[in-house]
Amino acid sequence: MMSRHKTNRETAPAAVGEGGRFPSAITGILLAVVAVAMLTVSCVPPAARLPAAPSDKVGAAESPSPLSHVRLHVQRITQIPNSGLLLPTVSPDGQWVAYLDLASARPPNGEAMLTGQGASSMSLHARSLADGSSRQICAQGAAWPVWSPDSGRLVFFSHDRGGNLQLGLHDVAANRADFRPLPVGAAAMPAISPDGRKLALVSFEADASASRLHLCDLDSGRLLAAPPDLGAGHPIWPAWTGANRLAVVMVEATGGRIVEWDTAAGSVAARGQIAVADSPAGLLAVGLTIASLAAGDQAHLAYFDAGAKAITIHSLSSEVPHSLAPLTQSGCWQGSRQFLAGTDESLLLYRDLGGGGGKPLSLISGRWLPRWADPSGQKVLALTQGARPELFELVRIDIVPE
Repeated sequence: MMSRHKTNRETAPAAVGEGGRFPSAITGILLAVVAVAMLTVSCVPPAARLPAAPSDKVGAAESPSPLSHVRLHVQRITQIPNSGLLLPTVSPDGQWVAYLDLASARPPNGEAMLTGQGASSMSLHARSLADGSSRQICAQGAAWPVWSPDSGRLVFFSHDRGGNLQLGLHDVAANRADFRPLPVGAAAMPAISPDGRKLALVSFEADASASRLHLCDLDSGRLLAAPPDLGAGHPIWPAWTGANRLAVVMVEATGGRIVEWDTAAGSVAARGQIAVADSPAGLLAVGLTIASLAAGDQAHLAYFDAGAKAITIHSLSSEVPHSLAPLTQSGCWQGSRQFLAGTDESLLLYRDLGGGGGKPLSLISGRWLPRWADPSGQKVLALTQGARPELFELVRIDIVPE
């Protein structure tokens, strides 16, 4: 059983879940430097170089596509710092990009992303993709930014000068950030509910030896009631599969399980197995994320499966996983049925994942990190290498039918 927090549970805010201790074989994984690309909070080390965008000049360029009857319009938008920790995240409406920047040349290690220790050099910024203006959201100790579904709020964690954890909420329209104490020690892997009112998060012990799942009311900052027993293992990567349903990966010494918790009814259902790598950053590479839900649609999850060495799409209705092309490590959803995945060679589009996905369509060659896609299928925002290793180039790719 996972050890309890030092404060008495009856007098402390309610914690969610009692998961197990991290298996000794993978405790060190959570303390390793984050150096792999993930689905929603992808990580790429600053020294890793990506190929330049198709045009050598800043601005727009036409690019041929392997697809027939399609022309690609490729435009460089802006350069963004590569913190080497978390990839920039684009708002759901495609109008803003949030990113971390470092005050020092040497980034914190992966432990800082989980425990907050040594994270003081990280600041959080947001840049408008409409006019190019930037704003500083949090001056120090920032981590794990995530956008609300309506793009009106940017939620993040921060640590003050005393090392105390805070929940940060930035109102985009008002350009104002509010901070509230978050009494869980350290937090990571946040996920905002579809209505934008609740936050699921994973807290870690100071030595990153154990984790717990929590729910937080974003209006009050209050921690909510605990779920039923989620079974053996420790929870990572919560993802909302509906208004009151939450999928969670439970990691054990021999692998992982996906469970789904109905937060209204209190029930827990098993949703299949997942391979988790027993290697540095293996747990962080899972990157569980959920497709946007169409009316009456069944939830589809995407995650990196260590056994398949590829992004895997998992339907909760059939519990049958479908792995994409080998070595796909970064991707994003395009609506509820299509998925964009990047490899070292090209940007791939998978259509109708409800039918198994079929053979992917290659949109453009090169190594791309897709970050956002218009549900209409006509616009993609992706990262490529900037002018220097410590910079990304954010590129807009318009898919124009001929």
